[in-house]
Amino acid sequence: QFKFKVLYELGPNKSSLDKVNPLGQTSVENKNKEIQRVSEIGFLTIHYSIEGNKYQINYHANATGFTSLIYSDGLIQKSQGIIKEDGLRPDYYLYQYGKKKRNEAFFDWQNKRLRLLKNKEEKFFDLIDGAQDQLSIFFQFMFLNPLEKMQISITNAKLFKTYNYQYVDEGILNTPIGDIEYLHIAKFNYGEPERIDAWLAKNYGFLPIKISFTQDDL
Repeated sequence: QFKFKVLYELGPNKSSLDKVNPLGQTSVENKNKEIQRVSEIGFLTIHYSIEGNKYQINYHANATGFTSLIYSDGLIQKSQGIIKEDGLRPDYYLYQYGKKKRNEAFFDWQNKRLRLLKNKEEKFFDLIDGAQDQLSIFFQFMFLNPLEKMQISITNAKLFKTYNYQYVDEGILNTPIGDIEYLHIAKFNYGEPERIDAWLAKNYGFLPIKISFTQDDL
């Protein structure tokens, strides 16, 4: 489940704020509760905020019901940085699962160095212009035209690689707030099972309305 509340104008050449209002209306939240189409196994909250030219994204996922007996620890991600003309420029990224798994990424844009910290073990990479973390990338599409820039360098706080996003299809997704036109893109390699799919809302500044992560165990 996703809940978005956008409180400012989107990136250049995107929809105006009045078209985004339905994603933040109270009536929408009530309607979501009435239409329960699948058994809920977890809940995800994403909070995206800005102050001046600084942004912060907080991501918190928890399992519910029987699933919580298997996945008892919540998953936390955090991305923070500044907003430039070409979009988000992260300074810090956190991936934390429970108390034992904590990975961090530190972006040193002045010296063009990326420092990854995992279990007190450090890795360093040369930082590439336009690089994103695994959380900021989904909001970066508000500032990019997705089909014009399909090669993006991304870190998940474990690795830093340049990925090619592929166009998959376009269509209409039926949601509790009505039919939403989407652009479906994906990051995948035919030789590997891991992939990330994102369905971006065309009329809402390419905000993601659906995200799918497939890990190596499928």
